[in-house]
Amino acid sequence: IWVLIDWIRHGMGEYGERYAVAIEETGYSYSYLSNLISVDNRISLRKEKLTYSHHAAIAPLPADVQLKVLDRAAKGRWSVSQVKAEVSKIKISTGLPHASCSSSSSHP
Repeated sequence: IWVLIDWIRHGMGEYGERYAVAIEETGYSYSYLSNLISVDNRISLRKEKLTYSHHAAIAPLPADVQLKVLDRAAKGRWSVSQVKAEVSKIKISTGLPHASCSSSSSHP
């Protein structure tokens, strides 16, 4: 997924053309691809040991909290479900909105 995101961001051509090429080459929908970019825009860094889905789960959190959760998840080898549970706890304890974000890793 990260390679695809980086390709869309930094590929050749104008921004709209990048999406058109990515849609043609991958078969993914514009909605799916734009969601990938949206999540990437909201994360402060990437942890190579964790999946895109782990990162999507922490995207709604502030950058400093994202880092702490990602570090704990990587060290503890947390599943995506464990990360989501931790994010829910953090949202409740800090008063952050509880609405789930549409940042799943499944594609159409």
